[in-house]
Amino acid sequence: PPLWGRGRGGSPPVALRKLCELIGVTKVPTSVIEYSLLEACVREACKDDTPVKLLCVLRPLRVVLTNYDVEDTCIEVAQGGAELPARRLPFGRELLIDREDFMEEPEAGFKRLAPGRTVKLRYAYTITCDEVVKDANGDISEIRCSYDASSLGQRPPKGAGIVHWVHASDSVPVRVRLYDRLFAEPRPEEQEDFLSAVNGASLEVLEAARCEPCVAEL
Repeated sequence: PPLWGRGRGGSPPVALRKLCELIGVTKVPTSVIEYSLLEACVREACKDDTPVKLLCVLRPLRVVLTNYDVEDTCIEVAQGGAELPARRLPFGRELLIDREDFMEEPEAGFKRLAPGRTVKLRYAYTITCDEVVKDANGDISEIRCSYDASSLGQRPPKGAGIVHWVHASDSVPVRVRLYDRLFAEPRPEEQEDFLSAVNGASLEVLEAARCEPCVAEL
């Protein structure tokens, strides 16, 4: 896609300039630049220009902490810059994590939550999955976990993954647009009709995502 299209897709101008610096100019008309190079430039630009990285759950899965028997509270998280106030993350008995961070039958190399496994909630506590609850269709509707009250501020156990989370009710609903590659083929110009190579799933809109409350202040 043209550069203005990449800008509409969320690529910051500094990333596009960095890409141009890296690829230079070639006289070979068939030369192709790997798309992953653009992705690397975008990640680098976002890392430098984004002082606050918020917790967001794209596809929420409810988590109930069965041994959490105190009132909901807030966890304060210091910001990267000294001029920024601390973030306050509501924490309580009912939370949300991303569905991709849980597998009932984990594959090899999967480091996140699964039955009997422990993970670290970023900036918060460690939790262990004790029970999986399914609906009438057999789909997972809820997972019940226990939390370690002494794990706040501690490093996660060896081998445990770290996952994003938000409070189930004290979080903000957001619409998230996920942009993938425009073409499903690496060389669409080689197709008889290049439009046949368009990736029909290049844009996915998530309407049920949830983010930590301070996103409303940005």
